[in-house]
Amino acid sequence: MVKEISKEHQYKRKPRKCPECKSNRIASILWGMPAYSKKLEKEMELGKVVLGGCCVTDNDPSWQCSDCNTEFYKHFDKEPLLKVKD
Repeated sequence: MVKEISKEHQYKRKPRKCPECKSNRIASILWGMPAYSKKLEKEMELGKVVLGGCCVTDNDPSWQCSDCNTEFYKHFDKEPLLKVKD
């Protein structure tokens, strides 16, 4: 299944505000198997980092709103993200 990614959810850098809920709590998504630490735990508690999982693809979101869980994708000028496979 293929779903469209709204252009408003594509950014060249981390967005400052969520377009859905207007929250400024945008977390970076950490993919793979992270080394657990007190710093990582604190960043997760503060909503600065969320764990994305260990299965990494070439169409994973880079950021997520900590309040409404809207995902944001990194936009590359040469290869725009328009579709992801489910």
